[in-house]
Amino acid sequence: KKISSICDGRVIWGGNKTVNEVRKIWTLERAVDLTFPDRYSLSIINLDKLKNEKLEKVKLLAKKFYYDGYMMNQLACNSPHFVFWVGKKNEQLKNYFWEQLSKIVEKKFFFDDVHVVEKYANLMENIIVQKDFTNIKMFKNNLYVIDPDNKINQIEDIRGVNGTFFQKNINRIDDLKNFITKKCQTVSYFGFTKNQLKYFLLNNNLLGIDRVVPIGKALEIDIIWDGYEVVKSLSRTITLE
Repeated sequence: KKISSICDGRVIWGGNKTVNEVRKIWTLERAVDLTFPDRYSLSIINLDKLKNEKLEKVKLLAKKFYYDGYMMNQLACNSPHFVFWVGKKNEQLKNYFWEQLSKIVEKKFFFDDVHVVEKYANLMENIIVQKDFTNIKMFKNNLYVIDPDNKINQIEDIRGVNGTFFQKNINRIDDLKNFITKKCQTVSYFGFTKNQLKYFLLNNNLLGIDRVVPIGKALEIDIIWDGYEVVKSLSRTITLE
């Protein structure tokens, strides 16, 4: 409260509860609040492009996805929880991707006891309690891949932990608009051109998505974050004519 009463700007970084609680604290009348509440992120993979790649390229994509998904245990707002496969269904190729990811995790990532318990509890909550999911593939304890019920189109509160990912097939990239809300932060992608992505963003009246980056770059951070240019947003501009 003391700091808030004398500062000209606050960066409030946390969940929705944190943001709302801190906002209740009085600040100077011209003080600026820059808030970073709950967000979700996802990946899109063009199956039609991926099937024409050599297997080594698929392995490399799995390695890049590993860095996005596992380095922060999916706790970062920019870590993917959902993977959308775009194009003609190809279960064999999808399984190969997940198998390669599992092998990478086995070599590079250590699950301690709390990770294992959290992962299993999350699985039970999604499968047993909510009953909104139809299939699960368990790649040892390295990776869980869950298929949602086809009726699900609200994904902003669906979260995986410690290598739990949800997946869904869509026919074309424009179908992704049905799953985007204001909470959507980062979309990481493979197999799409910048023009395709630009067209999607400009023509679908989206309420969310602040970042679109290649898979492997989801955890990179810059002074532009959550749609804010942070330094500029916290700065005062003097006009002189």
